[in-house]
Amino acid sequence: MQDFEIEEPGEGGDEDPGRRRLHPRRVVAVVCLGMGVLAALLFTLIVVLALQSLPPGTGAPLTLWLAGIGGLMAIATAAGLAWLFLEQHIARPIATLTRETEGAVRSSAHTDFVLPRTHALGELPALIAELAERLDTTRRDTTKAMAAAAARAGEDVARLEAILRDLSEGVIVADLEHRIVLYNRAALWMVDAPDRLGLGRSLFDVVERGSVDATLADLRGLAEEDAENKIGGHTASLECLTVPAGVALGARMALVREEGGVTGYVLTIAARTKAAARQTGPAAVPPRPEF
Repeated sequence: MQDFEIEEPGEGGDEDPGRRRLHPRRVVAVVCLGMGVLAALLFTLIVVLALQSLPPGTGAPLTLWLAGIGGLMAIATAAGLAWLFLEQHIARPIATLTRETEGAVRSSAHTDFVLPRTHALGELPALIAELAERLDTTRRDTTKAMAAAAARAGEDVARLEAILRDLSEGVIVADLEHRIVLYNRAALWMVDAPDRLGLGRSLFDVVERGSVDATLADLRGLAEEDAENKIGGHTASLECLTVPAGVALGARMALVREEGGVTGYVLTIAARTKAAARQTGPAAVPPRPEF
């Protein structure tokens, strides 16, 4: 049968490559066969000793030969019955538990845990079934919690979008690599090249680097001194120069902090004056999404 095999090191994927694993059915067969052979050898030894104890010249009685043959057959029968019992009540139940446990661990869908009908494993199958049911319950609860968290996050994003959309000030959120992760519609007409303003693009496509880098460095230095500081704990004013016209825009910068530390910053640009807007003309419709 296919269960009578040795799994070589390295074939089990996650198994320890330095270990050999015997299947329960092979162990049962080897043990029963070994006990049968050992019993047969002992019985044969007893028969030989009985034959040697007979007087010289006396032939072996027929009853002794019959007793020897009958004894060997009895030993073979006992070994076969022992194998059958262990196979049905230990080896097969263990194989069933292994298959069901593997399915419960690796499958993300709910499956009924099938227990062996007859076994000699005590409370082990019931305990494993209980663990599998708890694992399935934990998975379902985790999935529900993740779905609820995603829904709440979506609601928060929707509220944030509504707030940013109605602001007259331009808002641009960037990470520490100065890639834009969020901006509102008001920021579009405040820059010279609105077609360059988009998610994932560099902030320095629309404003010059100098004042932004300097202000960010100052704020990060303050944040390191104040480990308890949260979002908006420190802000700084700066003057941004647009690219390519070099129009000065008044702005404020605040850090975005999470549990792992500073992850980015928020740049709030004051409403651009009509005079400054006329220097560069009206803004075009951006090719990338914005809020």
